Amino acid sequence: MDALFNNAGVSRARPTAEVDDATWSHVMGVNNDAAFHVVTAVGRVMIEQGHGAVLNTASVAGTHGLPGNVPYVVSKHAVVGLTRALAVEWGVHGLRVNALCPGLTATGMNTRVRVVSSGYWESREAVVPLRRAGTAEEQAAIALFLNSEEASYVSGLIAEVDGGTHALYAGYAVNRPE
Repeated sequence: MDALFNNAGVSRARPTAEVDDATWSHVMGVNNDAAFHVVTAVGRVMIEQGHGAVLNTASVAGTHGLPGNVPYVVSKHAVVGLTRALAVEWGVHGLRVNALCPGLTATGMNTRVRVVSSGYWESREAVVPLRRAGTAEEQAAIALFLNSEEASYVSGLIAEVDGGTHALYAGYAVNRPE
């Protein structure tokens, strides 16, 4: 077992006061419990063999706040914490553990938002310094790199792949000269 891409996630956006136990449990079950069980099962094999690379999918919501989606934000913060803890604990066994934190990216998970709420989607793209959403292929390129031998000295990295969004201080607007 050379590499694991621990990539799973669900979201149930709604105001926090409307989050019920079933919603909370579902999001935590997929985003945290499943991620933990997969990484520990594979980690045992990698520790035994003395090498391996793990890449967990978190989100930029795992490093910052996001309104109206507390279960998702909390679950992805937990994935970031899991990544950092395992990078420290498992490094002595020759394992590397990193996290991919996609920003606004056009995926199957957000197809409905892009179609039904195109104005909202366009407003989200407008605040990305690169002025567009990322693609699944762009996220995959970073994932492949982080699990490759070319990243053999990269561990504990929380890679925000977001078109520069988190480099922008939120108090400013992105203005591009005409």
